[in-house]
Amino acid sequence: MEWILIMLAAVLVAVPVVLSVELLRRRYRTRLDWLLAAATATGFGAYALLVGRWDMFSYYLRPLVALLLLTAVVVSLVRVRRQPWWRRPDERRGWLALGSSALVAAVFVGLTGYAASGIVAGRPAVELTFPLRDGVAYVGQGGANPMLSYHNPIRAQAYALDIVGLNAAGLHASGLAPTEPERYTVFGRDVHSPCTGAVLEASDGLADQNPPKTDRVNLAGNHVIVRCHGTDPAVDVLLAHLSTGSVAVRPDADVAAGDVVARVGNTGNTSEPHLHVHAVRTGSGSALDGEGVPIRFDGRFLVRNDLVLVG
Repeated sequence: MEWILIMLAAVLVAVPVVLSVELLRRRYRTRLDWLLAAATATGFGAYALLVGRWDMFSYYLRPLVALLLLTAVVVSLVRVRRQPWWRRPDERRGWLALGSSALVAAVFVGLTGYAASGIVAGRPAVELTFPLRDGVAYVGQGGANPMLSYHNPIRAQAYALDIVGLNAAGLHASGLAPTEPERYTVFGRDVHSPCTGAVLEASDGLADQNPPKTDRVNLAGNHVIVRCHGTDPAVDVLLAHLSTGSVAVRPDADVAAGDVVARVGNTGNTSEPHLHVHAVRTGSGSALDGEGVPIRFDGRFLVRNDLVLVG
């Protein structure tokens, strides 16, 4: 399963490059032909830029692919500007090709529009403090629809974030899919309380797993739940998949925003080391089945592919 996901991610990286090269290489008979090809390339490219996991192959490829796509559109537009808008296709096959091109363009533009709708919370968010303090943090899962976060269909996790780290090469790990948790950039980093409040739960003792092994019984793994004080709305925040032996707080303890509560690990239902965080409205249920609340960290509603630079 891990390699299937990696292959799918590779497709999202490679296809925009192929479509950009095709725009530059092909000679179009009409501006309508070019427009449909450009819409397909930009639609799929924008979709890939939004939903692709660029931390697997280097985040730095993302702006380069965007630049290549923009260059291909502009250069091909200049080439086609003297062509007529329309020429009647000579035969049935030409009509089928034109219709197919229009359908493909519409599908990819539609997918991009739906994915882009998830970058806005769409409802009031709670203001919290980002729970990591050093290095570069990358949002692997996050957003207001399933395109940007596979957590979204789950009520409590509708606005959950999975946060990893990036190394100097723009990668989440040393290697494509290493089996040692220590090779993942975020592993072992301190986790800070995102608010001032009281600890509701503090669970430790589960051993860190070697990726991609998962624990489907103890879903949150080692975790801490903080009931925040003075937030609007009132929320309980889950910090999950913490490293074994790292939880530094106990139930009923008071914590201040920024206090170290644990370290990032790889425990629970997780295929690689990362910090999972989500908030539920206090009184709506437990942290696993309550009403999910959007989070703004230091004024930002974070979604997949966002970076947080922390000192």
